[in-house]
Amino acid sequence: MAKTINSSVTGPVTLDPTKDNPLTITSTGTVTATGTVASIYGTGTNWTVTNSGSVSAATADGFNLSGGATLTNNAGGVISSAGAAGGGLFAGAALYIRGGKGNVTNNGSISGGGYGAALAGGGSVTNSSSITGGEDAIRISGGSGTISNTGTITGSVDDAIGLFSGGSVTNASGATISSTGTAGAAVYATGGITNATNSGSVTASNHGFLIEAGGTVTNNAGASITVGNTGVFFKVQ
Repeated sequence: MAKTINSSVTGPVTLDPTKDNPLTITSTGTVTATGTVASIYGTGTNWTVTNSGSVSAATADGFNLSGGATLTNNAGGVISSAGAAGGGLFAGAALYIRGGKGNVTNNGSISGGGYGAALAGGGSVTNSSSITGGEDAIRISGGSGTISNTGTITGSVDDAIGLFSGGSVTNASGATISSTGTAGAAVYATGGITNATNSGSVTASNHGFLIEAGGTVTNNAGASITVGNTGVFFKVQ
């Protein structure tokens, strides 16, 4: 079975794993939650979600999906949370996928005061548009993370990208990864080997690439790493 949202709905929306998977939100669909709960919450299965509308939360997560998920945010789609940085993964993540692998494709806008896209079971993020977050724009833990960026990824407080089980980062020509806060790095990786390739722009107030568990950084011809501290820092733990 399947569920479609094509009108304005007040969250929270609690998904039934036997009836509401896959979930489609059309361009006329909006889900807005004003309390301390996620706008859309689902558990009990591996979810498939396509968003072309708007999902927003005041202080909790936009999407909170347990069991793993494949989520596509189409052009014109908006997923956001106004929650503050430092509140944890249940507060202020535009989307939080846990209990299984997450695969996110973003062609719209994903923004969270805490996190943009947080995947707690490993997985991938493919971004052609905009992902922003306070604590991290993208945070992947619990398994290797793969990030492919042809758009803009921005962390405003800490890291733009945080990989906590290693993985890979590819930043294409014309794409930008930026950390504008003073605390973090444009790309922070620990917990596993990380291989990064930059053909675009990496900027940070502090470090460009901070790699703690080994790996490689390739900065191709025409690419730039512009930072206030260290461009590429391989840290010995």
